[in-house]
Amino acid sequence: MFEQLYLEGGSVLHNLDFWTKVLCLLILVPVAAFVASVWVLMLVSLYVLLLIVLSKVGPGTFWKHVRLYYLLLTVAIMTLSLVFSPGDLSARAVLGIALSVRFAVLTSLGILFSMITDPMEIPIGLLRAKAPHRYGVVMMAAFRMMPLIASKVTTVVEVQRARGARFSLSLRALPRLASELTSLVVPLVYATLETSIALSDTLLARGYDPDARSITVPPASVGKRDIAIAVVSTALLLLSATSY
Repeated sequence: MFEQLYLEGGSVLHNLDFWTKVLCLLILVPVAAFVASVWVLMLVSLYVLLLIVLSKVGPGTFWKHVRLYYLLLTVAIMTLSLVFSPGDLSARAVLGIALSVRFAVLTSLGILFSMITDPMEIPIGLLRAKAPHRYGVVMMAAFRMMPLIASKVTTVVEVQRARGARFSLSLRALPRLASELTSLVVPLVYATLETSIALSDTLLARGYDPDARSITVPPASVGKRDIAIAVVSTALLLLSATSY
């Protein structure tokens, strides 16, 4: 599930400044999750669709990454809404659909942000914000290591199954759940520490000094497109705040 989502490209969204992307994400997430009324939520959904088109990642590629999240979230939210929400059946169904749309928009925003944001933009953006460069390098490394850790989890599970281990979450398997988890956690922690040490040695071998006071930072590239995207996102926030 943790796979490398970034896709290289020269679209409008790819060329946005890192902090413009972060600002729009921080604006649109609370709008979609908490603030927006139903009709404003429809506008936000159309805006997200426009952003997906502008990203040029392709509808098939984007759908491949979000379909599982859409399915699981929709089933879970509709089930919880029909069982626990007040009102008659139609009211509970409408509430479930509205919540499903909200979570679908949130999921789309997060995945789209990952697709158009190069991990190298993270340390550069933090450096432009006058943050210590070692924090940006740590975030970039963590972002890059997520797919690697996911592949290691798959490898450990396959190796343990080849040795005869059986992994199950049923009630009958509860007595041996601790030993099963230990057989996964211990080699995974060891492999992760080994990878982190190798990464640290590689950085030091290439001359990286985490305590260095200064480092070269590329200039910011804020243009008209950044301003336009930020203005539209802020307008949706203001519209959501005044719709109640």
